Amino acid sequence: MRSRLSSSLLFALAFSLLIPPIITVAQTAPAASSTLDVLYLVTGIEIQTYNVNPETGDPTEYGTSTIPLPQYPTVVPSLDGHFLYILGNNFETKTTTLMVYQTDPNGVPQNPAIQTLNFGVSVTNFVLDSRGSFAYAAQSKQNSLHQSLAEIRSFTVNPQTGLLVESPKPSATYPLDGPCGTGLLDSGGFFLAGFNYSRDQLYDGWYCADLDTGTSRFYTRQVDQQTGALGPDVPISTGGYSDTGGFSTVNITPIAILNYYNAGFNGNENSVSVFPPTGGNTPIFTCTWAMLELCGFAGAEIPDRTGNYIFFATNQGGSELTKLDFNESKIVDLGISIPDYVEVFGLDDKLIYGGRKPYGNQFVMPIYVFDPGSGSITNRSEVPLPSPYSMPVPALRN
Repeated sequence: MRSRLSSSLLFALAFSLLIPPIITVAQTAPAASSTLDVLYLVTGIEIQTYNVNPETGDPTEYGTSTIPLPQYPTVVPSLDGHFLYILGNNFETKTTTLMVYQTDPNGVPQNPAIQTLNFGVSVTNFVLDSRGSFAYAAQSKQNSLHQSLAEIRSFTVNPQTGLLVESPKPSATYPLDGPCGTGLLDSGGFFLAGFNYSRDQLYDGWYCADLDTGTSRFYTRQVDQQTGALGPDVPISTGGYSDTGGFSTVNITPIAILNYYNAGFNGNENSVSVFPPTGGNTPIFTCTWAMLELCGFAGAEIPDRTGNYIFFATNQGGSELTKLDFNESKIVDLGISIPDYVEVFGLDDKLIYGGRKPYGNQFVMPIYVFDPGSGSITNRSEVPLPSPYSMPVPALRN
């Protein structure tokens, strides 16, 4: 267990985690007895739609939609799964397109789009509030001195029709380069990191970099549930990397903020610091190899959406399940593992979608049934991927 991840795997994990924003945030949508677990596989200009049985993990395909997707699209389902919001940038023209699609009873997006909005600047990170009545997106552009001018654009959403109306003024604006330095060797990038579990706190951040290091600074804003107005930025955590190969990642869960530090190639051990949900400079406790070997030697940590469990990526290509124990101030190994890395969780907390892997002449994505009450994992299934680069997007439709 004390062996580190291979250098190639460590580099791949580090590279995937270092692309800003270096964060994951647990989010949810209201569930109903007739809710369907939907999985979208986004590939090029196509979106495949599957319904996944939450008791067995078995996927059933319901169609492939050909959609004029923008470059590097962000696909966001509405909270009831009746609409898909697709946002993407054209980096050559520095413009952004936001499209709204209606879905059928199985969650399949229907052509044509019912609304298309075009922006003359780069707009990213489209997110929805707790009722699906307000939406927000990050806008960032550079002036002639390569300084970032950032703001949060906001929209009112009609939950019945899915249609958007943009607010005439931004919900928040920032000074040049935000908290980053404004020297010639400094650069700053703004992003929205999503909502908390109850969707009443919006997380935003800045990625600050110079020649040798990079730091991601995370903040939270209270969202007025009646008007959609945003409260002031409150700093909660930081992550980043150094030129020695070390990096840290931040995961915000309903019950804690986890700051995972990977020492990279500088000879130190990894660790996980557990902070209260409000953040701060003093962790509740820090897990090192002395508390649990996984904290010191695993290559990555991925919490489930409830925040009670953490999956550690192991050197053998799988994931080991642990649990946060606040009474004892430690992380406990449950002795449960799966032979795959965790890529994303289903929105009802019952499904785990694993990392893609080759199978014959194609790639597949494993699916596991997860019980967040007991931590048990059962019923491994697989869904074929049309491409190794297919992006999984879970949704709930009721």
